[in-house]
Amino acid sequence: DGAVVGDAVRLVVQAHSQGGNHDEALRLAREEATKAEGAEGPLRAAAAVALADALLAAGSSRDAAEEALKMAGEAAEAARAAGTRRLEAAARLSEANAHMREGDSRRGGGQASYQAALEAGKTAVELFDLSGDLRGQAMAAHAIAAARLRCGNAEGASRAAKDALRIWRG
Repeated sequence: DGAVVGDAVRLVVQAHSQGGNHDEALRLAREEATKAEGAEGPLRAAAAVALADALLAAGSSRDAAEEALKMAGEAAEAARAAGTRRLEAAARLSEANAHMREGDSRRGGGQASYQAALEAGKTAVELFDLSGDLRGQAMAAHAIAAARLRCGNAEGASRAAKDALRIWRG
């Protein structure tokens, strides 16, 4: 099943990224994305999400954010076409994180990027909710909090952060 293989690829890439081995995470993610180029649906979407996440973990440049945005957008479209809500939600969460990275890399602020991150985060929360993924909901709520804080909405950021904690705690 493409979704199961895709999830496994994403976990391996995340493990390398969180372990600080960003070069290996990027290598694996690019390799899987290349393998999945001809594939459709969940496998292609999962490979694109893995690459977007690896790019964000490995680099802080605007170029990394732009490539991650492209990959997350492709992943979301492939997942939507395949009808895999949880994978589409993961792609939207990657998109939110990429928009925030993009905004952070702009001199003088990136309010449009932060607003786009907020919208992608809201979509991710809805999709994670529909798929019953509590961990994903909490992560997306956290992204919403970060985006609201960057937009200057401290009260809204606090509410979203409390929502994330409530979801984590069950």
